[in-house]
Amino acid sequence: MRTLFKQPEFALESIDFQNPLFFKELTAIFENLAKVPEAEMADSAECVQLSRVVTHHTGMSIGFSLGNIDPCIEVPMLDRNNILINSMIKNFVNSADGLRMIAAAEDGVVRGKVNIRTGRVSGIFTDVKATIHLPTKMLKGSKYTAEEMAAITLHEVGHLFTYFEYSSRTVVTNQALAGMSKSLDGNLGPAEREAVFVSVKKALKLTDLDTKELAKSTNNRIVELVVVSAVARAARHELGANVYDFSTWEYLADQYAARQGAGRHVVTALDKLYRGMFHISFRSLPAYVAMEALKLGMLVMAAKTGMGLPFIFLVAMDGQGDGTYDLPGARFKRVRNQLVEALKEPKLSPAEVRNYQDDIAAIDKVLEGVNDRRQLLGLLWDAVAVWNWKEADQKKFQQDLEAIAANDLFQHAADFKNMKAV
Repeated sequence: MRTLFKQPEFALESIDFQNPLFFKELTAIFENLAKVPEAEMADSAECVQLSRVVTHHTGMSIGFSLGNIDPCIEVPMLDRNNILINSMIKNFVNSADGLRMIAAAEDGVVRGKVNIRTGRVSGIFTDVKATIHLPTKMLKGSKYTAEEMAAITLHEVGHLFTYFEYSSRTVVTNQALAGMSKSLDGNLGPAEREAVFVSVKKALKLTDLDTKELAKSTNNRIVELVVVSAVARAARHELGANVYDFSTWEYLADQYAARQGAGRHVVTALDKLYRGMFHISFRSLPAYVAMEALKLGMLVMAAKTGMGLPFIFLVAMDGQGDGTYDLPGARFKRVRNQLVEALKEPKLSPAEVRNYQDDIAAIDKVLEGVNDRRQLLGLLWDAVAVWNWKEADQKKFQQDLEAIAANDLFQHAADFKNMKAV
């Protein structure tokens, strides 16, 4: 998918569940914006108000451009090596803005913080300029509701917030690992080595790192591998997602919107988009079979004539993508899992529990019409490409873990709690 929720440069984070006020204020602005003539939207007071509300709730400086460009966020080029930038996109980005900030700093150091509990940034991150593009046709039309436009906006805000969060995390991690590596280059005894590891453990909050056992190893390569693995595990535990999962780029932006109270409307907006694209996951069985037969026919024609480009183009554009996005059903379920996760909070009021339950029920209704079918040729390719097997197993294992963590017992417990409250 390359239109709704698309980002041209970077993206994404796992904030705590927030008060839905941010989402509600955005919704109110979009309700008013829909009443403004399309030609006047870009210069309207409502457009300015969008930026102010985002800054008020997040500390980030995001402008809005209302015109013909599909929803996306255009963020500055701070760090080409941010782990969220995949290898394909990395060829088109640089760190020019980040280097300029460092050069402009009095002591050559830029300082910025990201608070995942409050959902706010501070320091240098408040000065970074970014732009969210939204098409006026979506704002003025009746297809997308004000809540869905607010959810789309929160998804794009989530891209920048999480990009900042990972920039901050990566810098701290790299500094600690670089310091450790430099210290280990000397002739240190076991006690001194352990002191180094204790410092790294504290700096990176690696609760499961056994510093005493690690100090016994004199192989620095093995030591670095163990510490980096511990960093990855800690990130997985803290963020609730594997940061090295390719689809993290988009998943965490969906998660951000869901934790701001817009999960239901992220799913309904995406449902409308996918259906408008005649996406493979929304085709009836006869339509699916007919389309796959057409592609097989084109493959035969390509083999006979040597003209394979039309076939390749058709397959590449048929909903499978490059891994940046989960398939729709999987994507919707991951948003749903966030709402089930929210039900684990024991201090929720009965009204809040009911709201989450209503949102889950709405997503379940959408999921009834989704079937994440794969292309037949894709299934064939997976069967013969043995190097894909391990990756597929790992992805399924991660999805199974998420499903276990968000099983329906939590929802049934919430039902029971509400019955008692009544």
